[in-house]
Amino acid sequence: MGLKQAGSIQCLCWALLWGKTTGNSINHARNKIRKMQLTSITSLDIFLLAYYGPLFCVIALLNACLTVAPRIPNFASYILGVTLWLPQALNIAPLGLACAILNIGIV
Repeated sequence: MGLKQAGSIQCLCWALLWGKTTGNSINHARNKIRKMQLTSITSLDIFLLAYYGPLFCVIALLNACLTVAPRIPNFASYILGVTLWLPQALNIAPLGLACAILNIGIV
């Protein structure tokens, strides 16, 4: 397969793991609000909805648009992938940096 493709696949796996875990957590918090279980909402639920909620709304909207979009050339698909990846990376970066600093004992 080669080192470059293997590295890309590994990065994709980490992004999918983040998306699955965060998405499930957001869905759980959202369902508490939908079911009016207001006493069971935690500060983590509020943080997840406020911090990641807008990003997941954008992702859901773009996914809906892509289902009706015509087939595009590979190069355009790559550009679209980078364009969609950028907001996710910018959204994750501050918390990732904070976690990395806290994990290695700098703070």
